[in-house]
Amino acid sequence: MMEKENDESTAADDDEKVDAAIQLLTKGNANDAAKLLLDVIQRTPKPYVREFEADGKRYVRFWDAEEFMHFVTDQREHIKCELIWLKSAYPRAFYYMGFLLVKAGDPTSAIKLLDAGYQVEAHPMFLLEKGKALSMLKRHQESIACYEAAFNHQGIVRATVRAVALRGKGVQLIDLNRLDEAEQVFEASLKLDPNNHVALNELQYISRLRRGAPPAPLETIATGAQGLVCAICGNPLEGGGKVHNIDGRVVLRCEKCAALLPGTGGSPALPAAASGANIHFTGKKPEPKRWWQFWRK
Repeated sequence: MMEKENDESTAADDDEKVDAAIQLLTKGNANDAAKLLLDVIQRTPKPYVREFEADGKRYVRFWDAEEFMHFVTDQREHIKCELIWLKSAYPRAFYYMGFLLVKAGDPTSAIKLLDAGYQVEAHPMFLLEKGKALSMLKRHQESIACYEAAFNHQGIVRATVRAVALRGKGVQLIDLNRLDEAEQVFEASLKLDPNNHVALNELQYISRLRRGAPPAPLETIATGAQGLVCAICGNPLEGGGKVHNIDGRVVLRCEKCAALLPGTGGSPALPAAASGANIHFTGKKPEPKRWWQFWRK
């Protein structure tokens, strides 16, 4: 048991390093971010264990608060013992290093890192970023296959992640001038992520292409990920909020925004540390993270 505690202490320290690397990336300091990520990667345990039980408790590693919340909401009826959230250091280190290499214009090296990370944990985020790397290499059909694999990934996959996969596939279809298919894909993504400005912009772009407008360059941007923040106003859920699971998509709202919206009466209260006596966060409350999506200006 002492060895397990030491392992978790090292993993917690490495998770803080990954968080620090992400902050450096957002500030444009790629070199120092890469040093931290590579340092964490070289300590990846073999085998990597995502979930285990000990002393009557169930421990599961999650990438962020939204993933944890989705799991809890989806699996609430099946959680029979105390559930402990452990933060996920090593797969995230591989992912963000792959992301960094994509941003640096080295998609070939990125694919190697992303494939290695996927071997550590089969997570759909690796497939999303690999799809972007393959797109940079003009390997559009392989890119589409990656996005489809992310969309159809086994396990619990949030609707927001599946919507990103559809948007990535749609971008490839546009590049292949398969506009009718692309339009259908973006419309399908809006069913999972209604009113998403990325999909709406792409549909407008398709309309402009049909009218003879020249193609625009593809760009990658950060589009605002959710930690424990209100999906409406973006403010932290310090004192609690409302949670809804709508077609597989977790929506978090602060008390103020929930009160302003119609049809939200009777929603269960969700304290910031999660809901229910059997569910707990470990460590400090996570900072909001970013998801990476695609659009055209």
